[in-house]
Amino acid sequence: MEVSIWQEYNDDAVALVGITAVNQGQISQFVIDNGITFPILKDTRSGPGIGTGVIYDQYYIPNQGSPYPRDFIIGRDGNVYYVNNEIDTEYMFAVIEILLAGENVSIKPGQNIIIPEIQLVKAYPNPFNGPTNIIYTLSKPEMLP
Repeated sequence: MEVSIWQEYNDDAVALVGITAVNQGQISQFVIDNGITFPILKDTRSGPGIGTGVIYDQYYIPNQGSPYPRDFIIGRDGNVYYVNNEIDTEYMFAVIEILLAGENVSIKPGQNIIIPEIQLVKAYPNPFNGPTNIIYTLSKPEMLP
């Protein structure tokens, strides 16, 4: 992560942050051993036992195998565009490049780089009787094909 992501995109407004619930001595030693220059944040422990933290618990994904590493790419809009528990640098590069280019993400068959988040807003007055109003938003006004 240090060389492949942090140093590669450091000048492109990409923030890389490590988060862990281990003690400060372990964090410091990890930074020295791995030559890390990106920030490592200490997570507040969420309780006794397995060593998870408050932030880790918020992003925990059950049944995903090993909990470490857990990588997220979050866009400037606050949406999560990538989650994985194995390092997949090539895929991460693709997502970062798309987000930095400011391109609209379109889904074409066989090219699902980013799965869009769909938010359904409650239809009214009654989706089963008569006319129904459905609320939606467009990222920008444009003609649809």
